[in-house]
Amino acid sequence: MLIDAVIKFLDKEKKQEIIPGTDMVALEKNSVLSIDYIEMKPGSEEHTIIHRKTNEMIFITEGAVLSKIGGKEVTLRKGDYVAIPCGTKHMFMNNTNKLVGLISVCTPPYDENDVFNDAECDIR
Repeated sequence: MLIDAVIKFLDKEKKQEIIPGTDMVALEKNSVLSIDYIEMKPGSEEHTIIHRKTNEMIFITEGAVLSKIGGKEVTLRKGDYVAIPCGTKHMFMNNTNKLVGLISVCTPPYDENDVFNDAECDIR
């Protein structure tokens, strides 16, 4: 798997399960942005979330993922990119039988304290 190659390459980084069936490894984090590689196993789903301060850009590197962003549902495939402005509700679901890989770029950097579920934040 690509994430194992990324981990081996970085050596100091470790993958972590961020939600059941979804692993992440931090590639870069500084005062301006963060870059993470994320793998979603078949059937895994991220519930609807909102970032109040963070803008997020997602690049699909492998497979296809169903997304709901700002009320619009779209399937993103390898090579696709989407920008998610702060305050925008979004979710991703791997409803395929294949692994999904993606790169997440956040600015300002990803902060787990800036992740709110749908009920906690009534924005867009």
